[in-house]
Amino acid sequence: MHTRLSRKLGTVSHWRFAVLAMMLPFAHETASLRADDALVAEAQRERGTVRWYTALNVGGSKPVADAFEKKYPFIKVAVNRLSNERILNRILTEAKSNAPQFDVTSFAYLPMLAEKGLLAHYVSFETKAYQEGFFDPKGHWVSMYSNLIVLGYNTRALNEASIPRDWPDLLDTRWSEKIGMDPEVGAWYGAMLNYFGRDKGERFFKAWARQKIQWGRGHSLLAQLMSAGEFPLALVYAFNIAELQRRGAPVSWVTTARPIVATTSGVGIAAKTDAPASSKLFIDFALSAEGQKIIVESGRFSGRGDLQTIKNLKPFAVPDEVVLNLNKYLQEFTELFHPAS
Repeated sequence: MHTRLSRKLGTVSHWRFAVLAMMLPFAHETASLRADDALVAEAQRERGTVRWYTALNVGGSKPVADAFEKKYPFIKVAVNRLSNERILNRILTEAKSNAPQFDVTSFAYLPMLAEKGLLAHYVSFETKAYQEGFFDPKGHWVSMYSNLIVLGYNTRALNEASIPRDWPDLLDTRWSEKIGMDPEVGAWYGAMLNYFGRDKGERFFKAWARQKIQWGRGHSLLAQLMSAGEFPLALVYAFNIAELQRRGAPVSWVTTARPIVATTSGVGIAAKTDAPASSKLFIDFALSAEGQKIIVESGRFSGRGDLQTIKNLKPFAVPDEVVLNLNKYLQEFTELFHPAS
């Protein structure tokens, strides 16, 4: 009798656990929908616009804005596209005059804004989908889009057997005068040092500096020159390669190098925005799988773990410490490589 009762209770407990396990995802989804409904109701009482300062080009920013407006037709997105440096200077200038003109911003230097108290604290429920290094642990920003800094190569100039597989391969003397690079790569240099460790990193870069680098301004230009055969290798963005491939150019990039550094262009809300609910809705959408698929289609990299398309690729996000000390790393790189000489 006792054994039979125990079995019955065990069966009941098992089914209760199974039902609870099935209900948990729905409960989370329901909680998210309720939070979204509350934000929608609040946003409908706001001014009806989200002012977005971004360094994302029109091919990426317009589709995101259009899709958001379609989902929330009572909110318009006023996009202000500027370079990273101009966005930073503009926001700092507005802060001094105590007249912020943006609600949401996405560009490379959000850790600087967070450090100065210019970003609101907001942890979107979408943050949990992001890989380590692609969100601020203190809750001020999440990476809206990233650029992978990769070693590109001309597929006509190099056959499969001769392609460098990792960064140390570039120290071979046969690559002297055959690598194109932009001199403004302080973030990449700093991230590489952080990954390797100072001693190992400095030894690597001192050896690489002897390779007679071919200097060129702009990753897009470097990719085009490499495609045209000016040199077989170049340090470029992965999306530069993707754009050229769509045009039929003979280019590709090395996926086996470790690390592959990812610049992070975070998205965050102005600390003094007067449209907080509308801004949160925009953040949630931009970070969602729906919003991030638009980013990926524009050729950028998403920090979401569920949107990775290259097997075993684990990009190394540029650490905040590097962003906050960018001038120091750029100066080190310049002194080591002497790109002007």
